[in-house]
Formats: sequence, C-alpha cells, structure tokens
Amino acid sequence: MPENSSTSCGVNTPEHPRHPSVKFKLEILHRCFELCENVQAVSSEVGYSTASIYQWRKKYLQKGVIALMNPANERPRDPLSPGEFSIDSKKIDKLKTKIEAMQLELNVLRETIQCIKKRPMRCIDPVKQSGKGSDHRRPEK
Repeated sequence: MPENSSTSCGVNTPEHPRHPSVKFKLEILHRCFELCENVQAVSSEVGYSTASIYQWRKKYLQKGVIALMNPANERPRDPLSPGEFSIDSKKIDKLKTKIEAMQLELNVLRETIQCIKKRPMRCIDPVKQSGKGSDHRRPEK
C-alpha cells in the first residue's frame, strides 16, 4: 500500500469522518477544480477517494451546495450512554406471550395448509352450482 494512501477503511474518526462537512468538501473541490491541484494527490492527502471527490463535484454542479449536505439519516449521532434504556421485564413477558400465541396460530395455519394439500380438490363449475347452466333451465310460463 502506498505511504500516502488512506488507511481508514471506512472507520469513522474525528480526524477522518465518514461524512465530512460541507465546508471540507467545498475546500477540496476548490483545490481540485479551481486551483487545478491534482485530484489524485489531493485524494491521497485528505484520505478520501478520487471517486468521492468527483461525486461531490457532480452533486455540486447539479444542485449546488445543498447537495453536499449529508442527509439527516447519515448525520453523526451521539453515543448511547450505558443504562439509558431500561429493560422492563413486564413488557418482555408480555411480548413473549404474544410471540407464543402467534407461533401457535402459525402452527395451526401450517397444519391447515398441509390438510388442504392432502385432500384432492374437486373442480366445481360455478354455472351449474348456481342453477343457471343449460341442464337446469326453468320451464317458461
């Protein structure tokens, strides 16, 4: 591996965030496409791939600065503190009971399907069943 290449491998660290800021992306685009620095050299220096830089450029050209913002579902989240979520044993018992009831229902449905598969199906002509077939004409008055 070249000495200057990124070794982050997708690890999210303060020095190399998975989703860099808009300001950082604009700075990289400025260096590469306004100051004409070599994209590969800048890529190696900052630790983001050339593909990422060209993707940022494409987004910027299509929709402007707003396109460089990270979506809400990709924004960094605060770490969870231990014990933040308590486990309520009553809720767990209630959920276990529901799961058991649903499992029982599922077993009954599976058994019903197996019984239906084993029984030969008879083709029923709906026209003859309703009495409207040619053999079941009512006499005219």
